[in-house]
Amino acid sequence: MANKTYLNSFLKQPYEVLPISIDFSANMEPGETIDLGNSTVAAINIADGEDVAATILENSSLAVVDDTKLTVLVKGGSDKNQYEITLRAYISATKKLEEDIRMIVRD
Repeated sequence: MANKTYLNSFLKQPYEVLPISIDFSANMEPGETIDLGNSTVAAINIADGEDVAATILENSSLAVVDDTKLTVLVKGGSDKNQYEITLRAYISATKKLEEDIRMIVRD
């Protein structure tokens, strides 16, 4: 897992709480929208694969913005750790989109 290449990465400090978003519009047809009820977000510690969603994702903060973007609030994290946040956008039973983001924590 440590050798994975991420198209999206960002730095944050442990104290910060901030929104991150992925715009899926490039892979959506006009008129398609993200179904929030079936979309998900997950988070793992890249070093060991441990599920850390409860500690770095703000509870119930997953939202759809402008019909094509998934947004979630991130928090916490430990200095010198890296986390993979996976946003899964549900468009329809035959169209599901996914993006992984690397969060690097530095104090």
